[in-house]
Amino acid sequence: MSKFIAIYQTLPLICSAAYWAFSTPVHADSAYEVYALQANQDYLDAANYAALDALAAQEECGMDGRGLCGAVRRPGEVVFVYGSSRPQILCQVLELTDIAFEPGELLQSVQIGDGARWSVQSALSGNHLGAQQHLIIKPFDSGLKTSLVVTTDKRTYHLALKSSLEGFMPMVRFTYPEQELQRMNVQLQQKQDYVARNTVAGTHVTLDELNFKYAISGDEALKPERVFNDGRKTIIELPEQLLRAGQMPALLCVNADGGLFSEDALSTVNYRVQGARYVLDGVPSHLRLLSGDDGLSCDIRLQADA
Repeated sequence: MSKFIAIYQTLPLICSAAYWAFSTPVHADSAYEVYALQANQDYLDAANYAALDALAAQEECGMDGRGLCGAVRRPGEVVFVYGSSRPQILCQVLELTDIAFEPGELLQSVQIGDGARWSVQSALSGNHLGAQQHLIIKPFDSGLKTSLVVTTDKRTYHLALKSSLEGFMPMVRFTYPEQELQRMNVQLQQKQDYVARNTVAGTHVTLDELNFKYAISGDEALKPERVFNDGRKTIIELPEQLLRAGQMPALLCVNADGGLFSEDALSTVNYRVQGARYVLDGVPSHLRLLSGDDGLSCDIRLQADA
């Protein structure tokens, strides 16, 4: 009889415990759920919400127009433009995501919002001449999201992590607009330096655009120091002593060679005199320099390409 009395007395306690067990929801992270359900956001005003909306809208499109999605450059690899958005990196349970940083960039600190349900480990590839640091990300559950802040000796990365059962990003890396701009500026400067070193004085033509294949025959006193063309103009550089002596020869075009009983067919050409240089439009195949005072002549023939 005493046993039944004891059971009768404890029955209300058992029923009460069962009621709370079935009426109160149980969550994997109940402490966080209770905190999130509390009215702890009341201190945000309209300006704060406007800033959050603007931030979300900017993240949707990003500075490069791609937003958070990145670009697929090769199988398994997603590339984000650094600084254009806050990248969202998709991970998956039982899979690893490799985040690769710029070769030579040194990690200084790694901070993650949810260190209990995410694993972040460092890795290294390459050698001491070109070592590249990586972070290996692994979630312990699906439906998770958190933030990751990585500081290096060059920049700071703000990343968003998500875990899903539908897929993941095996490899993630970044491109850096400032480096691309710097590389373009270096290439432009190198090109400008090359043009400055290789441009023929008084022209806008570089040496690699020129054709120097000319055969010169005739009197030595009239022989040019250099003859070339750029496909549009022909330039004849004469000895400076002719200019100083005021004995610059006339320039004619040989349209046809004469025979035993005929003379060469000659015609005048329009050319400009720049110091001791003659510049004429076009690329005639046969030119002749004539000095009327002493009857000297010099033939200039363009050589055909082999």
